[in-house]
Amino acid sequence: MTSFHDIRLPERIERGAVGGPKFLTNVVTMASGHEQRNVEWSQERPEYDISYGLQDAEDIQSVLAFFRARMGRAYGFRFKDWGDFQAKDQHLGTLRYDSTEFQLVKRYGDPAYTRRITRPVEGTVTVYADGQALPDGDVSVDHSTGEVTISGDSVPPEPEEGEPPEEKELTATFEFDVPVRFAEDAMEAMVDLQHLQTIPSIRLLGVRE
Repeated sequence: MTSFHDIRLPERIERGAVGGPKFLTNVVTMASGHEQRNVEWSQERPEYDISYGLQDAEDIQSVLAFFRARMGRAYGFRFKDWGDFQAKDQHLGTLRYDSTEFQLVKRYGDPAYTRRITRPVEGTVTVYADGQALPDGDVSVDHSTGEVTISGDSVPPEPEEGEPPEEKELTATFEFDVPVRFAEDAMEAMVDLQHLQTIPSIRLLGVRE
């Protein structure tokens, strides 16, 4: 998306946030008592409240400045969910001479829920082919989409006619941020008689990319 600022909130504020994944499911209860559940969102849309991470007046001023720079809901930004920001040994697909582009994902549970990762953290992505780390020069990562492209000598050669193609299983280990935006266009800061500021709630909503 074009209305996105590639920047994160101050780390100490992110650490105190409350929230996590949210799905949308419509549940219809029949006369028999049985339920019909319709899944409206195949991918989660996280929600957070960062007001719990505000520790002093400096934090409040930092958030107000950050909010103004994003113009409320106008621009998305990166958010580090300290409860879930790492992925290890995630399967990306099969590398062949004619298949070199892959999407970063993270899988959860059994049966697995696959989460598409679009905002990997620069400098944290390591890609492995059959368990062996690929050279950094052969791995290109788009940090605004989560797409990985393999090139150079890491790509298997095109097979001779009649020969089966060489294949390598790719996995990746990385850290990632969540694309979010502010939920409201107004931020209400309260000032008491001792001139102490508080902000009762600052909600963030996940952004689909």
